[in-house]
Amino acid sequence: MRTNFRITQLFDIGLSLKDINLTEKNTLTFNISLIEKIGTEKIDVYVKYTIIDKNNEEIFSQIETKAIQGNLSYQKEIKDTKLKDGKYTLKVDIFYGYQQRAFAEQKIKITSGKIEITSKEKTSV
Repeated sequence: MRTNFRITQLFDIGLSLKDINLTEKNTLTFNISLIEKIGTEKIDVYVKYTIIDKNNEEIFSQIETKAIQGNLSYQKEIKDTKLKDGKYTLKVDIFYGYQQRAFAEQKIKITSGKIEITSKEKTSV
């Protein structure tokens, strides 16, 4: 499942969750692609990764900075997630410039260590 969305004409951001995987060592992996549409300068964005459980409790949160000039695609690994069987939301927020933000989220279900995509990806710009 791949979603592209637009952030105030500066970026097209694709968050690819079709390659979402949970390894035997409880590492969650997925792909992210950021594409700069306007401008040629390198800019820094903050990327926040969050996992929320069925009770709307945040069980994982991490923020990192990524430098983008043109395109940036990478695979994200969240190690030792300790996700038990149940329903979760994987959310990725992108922050840049002056209070500019976009997010994508995907609802997933873990059953016996396997991931199932349970609804269409949700995005906002």
